[in-house]
Amino acid sequence: MRAHRLAVAALLCLFSCACLLRGEAQKSIDIEEVRRLVLYFEIEAGADFTSQQATLLYESLVTSLSDSSDRVALLEYRDQDIPVGDQEKSTVAEDIGADSWLHVTVGGDFESADLQVRCLDLLNGIIAFELDLQKELLRGTRELGTLFWNEVEEAAREYFERALNLENRIGDLTFQALPGTRIQGVGGRPLKITDDGTVAAEVALPST
Repeated sequence: MRAHRLAVAALLCLFSCACLLRGEAQKSIDIEEVRRLVLYFEIEAGADFTSQQATLLYESLVTSLSDSSDRVALLEYRDQDIPVGDQEKSTVAEDIGADSWLHVTVGGDFESADLQVRCLDLLNGIIAFELDLQKELLRGTRELGTLFWNEVEEAAREYFERALNLENRIGDLTFQALPGTRIQGVGGRPLKITDDGTVAAEVALPST
């Protein structure tokens, strides 16, 4: 038990050092080339994790996501109530200056965990990726820094590198419908058709 506690404490120190190094490295990146991703992390009701284990899960996830790409700036949203729906999450993300969000829910226990992951790109108004995973920590805390978040890290890297490598331009997308019609899922905010039967949203469009 004492050895396990020491291992957990050592990992927490390593994750803290990695976060400091991560912050120094990101200072050299052009801000216009960086996507801002807010992380919503929560432990599922009924899950069997100690507070120390939950912290370890969170810190290891932050480290993995920060290592996924130097063109993604991670914004932490810790010790606050997680917004319920997609629209609420998008609104909070926009309020803190993010252009995308990632919601990670962990269930189960420290030996066998269930992960539900959902990422939404506000600039393009699409779901970037979704994952439903089951993980076993066969060797305990050592796997947190190497294997546990592999799929999440890879999905984030693949999507945001592809999105940033596309030549995009911002343009107005105009909708025509009956006055009062509501439109969701475009431009990161709900839209409502005005009295003249139109509404415009600013979105990222592929250049031609």
